[in-house]
Parts: sequence; C-alpha cells; structure tokens
Amino acid sequence: MTSKTLWIAGGIAVAIGVVAYVGYNAMPAGNDGAGTIVEAKRAQTNGTNAMNPNATLATADERAKDSGASGDVTDRNQADRNQADRNQADRNQADRNQADRNQADRNQADRNQADRNQADRNQADRNQADRNQADRNQADRNQADRNQADRNQADRNQADRNQADRNQADRNQADRDSADRSSQN
Repeated sequence: MTSKTLWIAGGIAVAIGVVAYVGYNAMPAGNDGAGTIVEAKRAQTNGTNAMNPNATLATADERAKDSGASGDVTDRNQADRNQADRNQADRNQADRNQADRNQADRNQADRNQADRNQADRNQADRNQADRNQADRNQADRNQADRNQADRNQADRNQADRNQADRNQADRNQADRDSADRSSQN
C-alpha cells in the first residue's frame, strides 16, 4: 500500500473514533449532576463545624436561602434535562431524515438500475429482431437464388431438348434425303 493510502486510512479511522466518542459521550446521564457545582454541606453538631469550630448553627433565614439555592439547582437540572431531551429529539429527527434520504437514494438507484436493465432488454430485443430480419432476408435471397438456378437449369434442359429435337429432325431429314437418293439410283 502506498503512503498516501495509509494516511487516508488512518485519517478515516481517527474520524470514525472521534464521531463515535462524541456520539456516545456528548450528554451526561440523567442521574449525573448538572448545573453549578456547589460546596458540600458539612455535618454540624452543637453549633460547630469540624472544619470551622467557630461556626454557629444556621439561622432560619440562612436555611431558607439554602433551600432556595437548592431549588435553583433543581430548576437548572430540570432545564438541562429538558435541553438534553430536545437535543436528543433533534438528533433522532435528523437520523430519521437521513434514513429517509438514504432510502430515497436507494429507491432512485433501484429505479435507475431497473431503467438501465429495461433499456438493455429492449436493445437486446431490437438486436434479435434485426438478426431475425437479416436471417429472413438471407433466406429469401437464398430461395430466390435457388429458384433462379432452377429456372436456369430448366431453360438449359429445355434448350438441350430443343437442340436434341432439331438434331433428331435433321438426322431424320438426312435419312429421308439419303433414302430418296438411294431410290433414285
């Protein structure tokens, strides 16, 4: 194989790998986290935090604020899932459209092949008809030649018979003349 062929084959293999990777790893799974990543809540006991012993228990306002933030994250997660669903639906529709185009192309190719096959059969039929006509024409010429040969032979036979009759008549006349001369002597 030439170097150019190897480069082309390698490029195709890399392209297929990239398409496969992007196709299968484009979206996170439904149970994967989506949206903004926030700091994890630490366990709190007795108003202190293991990492920050000076921290106090959260007030009601802070808890409300945290639950609102959690709601925002949930909304963002739902929005991400909705967008992922729309993206998947778009890809599915694109796949169906491509499949329809591919099927239409195959159908057109089948019709084109059928047309070519029919044209080939029609040409073969015309060629056979031409050969049959040529055979008939040759047979007619052969028959005409045989008929002419028969007529020529018949004419020659008739001419031979006529000549034989004339020769016989001449001999008969000669015999009569000879008989008359003999009887006069």
